[in-house]
Amino acid sequence: MPSDEDFVRFVRGLLERIRMRGGIKHHWLDEWIAKAGTNRFRTIWGQRPDGMPAFPRGLPAPRFVLDRRKEKSEFDGVHGNPAQPTWYQDWAIRCLGLDAQGATYYLGRVLEMLVDEGVLARRTSGDGSTGIYGLLPGHVQIWGLDDAQAVGGGVHCTVCNWKQTVHPLRLHEWTDAPCPRYRCAGHLRPNPDERFRDDYYRGLYRSAKPFRVITAEHTGALTRPQRETVERAFRDGHRYNDPNVLACTPTLELGIDIG
Repeated sequence: MPSDEDFVRFVRGLLERIRMRGGIKHHWLDEWIAKAGTNRFRTIWGQRPDGMPAFPRGLPAPRFVLDRRKEKSEFDGVHGNPAQPTWYQDWAIRCLGLDAQGATYYLGRVLEMLVDEGVLARRTSGDGSTGIYGLLPGHVQIWGLDDAQAVGGGVHCTVCNWKQTVHPLRLHEWTDAPCPRYRCAGHLRPNPDERFRDDYYRGLYRSAKPFRVITAEHTGALTRPQRETVERAFRDGHRYNDPNVLACTPTLELGIDIG
C-alpha cells in the first residue's frame, strides 16, 4: 500500500511535468487549447495572438494533458497501451505500484480532484468531447535561492543522473522519489554542488534585469496614421509590445520629434 509520502511525490511529480511541458493556462493559448494541439497555424504560429512569441515547427510548444486519445495532437495523454504507457501512466505505475489500466483510471480521478481544488483548470476542446488539463498560473511559484540554498538544493538520479534544483524546504518531498525520466528505475538523492556558490551565469541572472527587444518598421510605405502610431508607440512605450527598436529609412530624418 503506498504511503502518504508516495502520494505527495506522485502529485508533485505530475504537476512538475505539466509545468515543465509548458501546460500553463494563458489567454494567448486559448485557440491552441481549443484545437487540442492539432494545428499550430493561427494558434501559436502564423496569425497568432498579438505579442505572443512564435512556436514554428521544430520548436517545442506548450503541451497540456488530454483525458483521451486525440489524432494528430501534440498534447500529452493519460491513455497509452501496456507495451508503451504514456509518461503519466509510467509515473503512476512507478510511484504507486499500479498496472497500466489502474494508472489510467487513477490519473483521471486525480486530475479531476486537482481541478476541484483549484490547482488545475479543465477545458473542453472544440470537438466538444476532449478534456484538456493545465496549470493555473497562480500556483507556479518562483523562489530566489541564496548561495547556500543553491548549493544544497539539488537532487539527482542514482541511475541516469537526471538533476533538478529544488527549494530546500521541499527537498524532503523529492528525496527517495522515483526518477521523473521516462521508465528510469532510479530514485532521487540529495546532490549538493559547491559549483553553484560562485556560478557565473547564476550571478549574471541575479544581477541583470531581462531586456526584451521589440522591433517595428518606419518606412515610406507606411500611411500617415500607421507612421504616427509607430512613432507614438516608440516614443511613449506604454504597452508590452510597443517597439523599442525601429528599422527605418530616411523618413525618420525629416524633423520627427521622438526624443
